This record gives sequence, C-alpha cells and structure tokens, in this order.
Amino acid sequence: MLHIASSRRCITPVGPYFPCYLCGHAMRTEKAIGINDDLFVSVHRLLIDKTTLIFVSIELIGQTKASTDLLKDEISHQYAIDPDHINISFVHTHSAPEYAMESPFGHGPKAVTGYPEYIHDVIKATVDDCFNTPLVDVSARTRSIEVQGYYGSRNGLDLASDKTMRIVEFIHDDHPVASWLNITCHPTVLGPQNLYVSADLAGYLCRGIQKKTGVYPLFMQGAAGDISNRLYRQGNDYDELIRVGEGILSQWFDQHDDMPLTMDHLVKTTYDFKQTFYPNMDQKRQRVNDIQRKIDTAQTFDEKKVYISALAAAKANVNVSEYTLDLHCVIWKMDDVCILSIPAELFNQFGVAIKKAMAVPCPIIWGYSNYSVGYLVDQEEYGRSFESACSDIPKGTTELIVDGIIDTIAHL
Repeated sequence: MLHIASSRRCITPVGPYFPCYLCGHAMRTEKAIGINDDLFVSVHRLLIDKTTLIFVSIELIGQTKASTDLLKDEISHQYAIDPDHINISFVHTHSAPEYAMESPFGHGPKAVTGYPEYIHDVIKATVDDCFNTPLVDVSARTRSIEVQGYYGSRNGLDLASDKTMRIVEFIHDDHPVASWLNITCHPTVLGPQNLYVSADLAGYLCRGIQKKTGVYPLFMQGAAGDISNRLYRQGNDYDELIRVGEGILSQWFDQHDDMPLTMDHLVKTTYDFKQTFYPNMDQKRQRVNDIQRKIDTAQTFDEKKVYISALAAAKANVNVSEYTLDLHCVIWKMDDVCILSIPAELFNQFGVAIKKAMAVPCPIIWGYSNYSVGYLVDQEEYGRSFESACSDIPKGTTELIVDGIIDTIAHL
C-alpha cells in the first residue's frame, strides 16, 4: 500500500530580504525591483513498503552541499530516516534570490544577510508540516507527452533532445492529492535583463497544472544540462514565459491517456564516483583567454550571456590546482517507477540512456538534487560549448560515470 502527505510554504523574499540580487547570470549586477510570482518549497512524505521517503523541491537555482548536508542531517536525526531517503532538489530558476554569502562567480552579488538561514528554517518547517499532516492511501497514475516546438538542445537544433514531460498523480477518493512534474529543460526563459523574482518556467508550469487539477506539483528537473528554449524563444521577458508555458501546458492538457502505476515495493541503491583531478595550470589560464575571445566574437546576445558567466567562473578558480569530483547518486525503484537522484547538470542523451536502462513504465531522472558538481558533458560536445568551457572535469569522465550508473541499475 502507498501512502502520501504533502505540504508547501512560500519562500518569496519579502520584508528584510528584499530587495535582493538574483542568482544565475554574471552580467546581471542590479538588485531585483519586484516580484513576478511567489517562490515555494514543496515537500512530499511517502510511505512505501514500510519505508519513509522525503522529497523536497525548492524554487531556487540551488544551494551549497554544506547547506543541504546540514538539512538532511537534521531531518534524518529528527525523524529517524536514512539520509539517502531524503532528497532536496532545486528547480534551477535563474530569477530567484542569491542563496549564498559568497557569490558563485567568485565576486559581486551575494545573498541578503539572513536569507540563507530563513530558507533553511522554512524547509525544516515544511518538512515538519508533512509529518503533522495525516498520510492518505493513494493509487498512482502517469501521463507523458513529447513536447513539440518550445525547447530542445541549446547547442544545435539538429542535436538529440529529451522532450518528455511526465506527470505522476497520486489519487485518493478519485481525486489527485499530490503530483510530480518531471521535465528536462532549463527553466530560463527570463534573461539577465529580468529584475523580477520568478520561478520562471518551472513555477509557471506548476501553477498551470494546479489550476487544472487542484494540486501544485513537486517539480523534478531532469537531465537538462544542454536543454533549454534558447533556440526556440521569441524573447526573454514575461510575455515569452506565458507563450512558452501556455504552449507546453496545452499539449499536456490535450493528452488524456493516463497509465496506472504500481508503487508498492521499494528498493534503494547508490552510486558514488569520487576522484581528484590536477588540471594543467597553463591551460586553465589560457582557457580564460579563450572564453574572453568567445565573448568578443559572440554573434548573439544569448551566446555572449552564457560565456560571460563561464568567464566569471573560470576566473574564480583559475588558481585552483586540484579539483575533487564527489558525486553521490541514489536510485529508488518502486515497481513501475524508477528514480535516479543525481547532483549534476547531466547532458540529456545520458538521461535518455539511463531511463532506457531502468526498463520501467515510469523512469525519472532527477537532476539538481542535493547539490551540484556542475555540467557532465559528453566527449563529442566537450570544448565546443560553454558548458565545458570552465570545467576541471576531464573529457570522457561523464561516460565513465554513466556506465557506472547503468551497471548499478542492472544489479537492482
């Protein structure tokens, strides 16, 4: 039997936390001037096969590993839950407040004093709400579509793209009481010109589904390292967000083929990859110059925008002589459902391969989970686009990681 409880709280920066800087674009140095839409923390408590899972989705770009480790440790001790049964994820909007007291780009804007502690306390309170809410017995069903015309690979229209959007609904007394939304797309319709707080595409889709079903979904971002609407967009403002959001929602609402899911038994396993790399320091310094040339010769605003962020990150770690890639992944298999939690921006073709290996009706890649090691890029694309421009992860490492994940799944 499957049981669930859900809770949600607002984390919109108000009062002493506004105005704030918005996180995600190195070229944006102004403070926010308003609120487009509220930001939320969503929590689900699931009881499956006598085991409790806590799933958390936060409408921020991310948080540090230290922050999420502390949260998981506190939740684990308070409720006697295996830390690997707690997943704290992020929708990855680039229009939410800066979350750390040190800029991720090494300089410039940072969090408003007290806001990181505020976020920590609200997440804890939302988890507590879930434990103070009675569990209800539910059945599960899923619906998926292949989204057409609104997003794809941001590095080329002809490149492979995972355009699957999936909803999992949990039904009690013939009505949905909770749901998951899994989509593989950077929620970055709003550009660096935007100075309004927003959950961007992730929040827009969640609000649209809530209007239709009465339930605000828990958002699960997929293997979206190289997927966005960059090559499909007609602007970078809120009108474009409405156009894209409504277009995607209309395709989902037009699909009515729901598939029942069995989720009565739980198996968990983990995959870890930890290795220290020693980059060539001369090459790192040259990399800064190479990125600057890409900025100087950029043909489009979007190209210039992303390389400015890459340049800031490259300069921030130009003197770092060793880098440890510490990747902790968790896999939960629940009969018809299999979820990979991965703390990275995984390129989408790897997500497709992993989902195929899961061999279940409802495979889910859940990226941006707990923390992020950055982009995990394929060998062919390595060095050709900004995602690997400032990375200390050697070419070919992603393939080793994905092979390890697939092998781990095969032994479930």
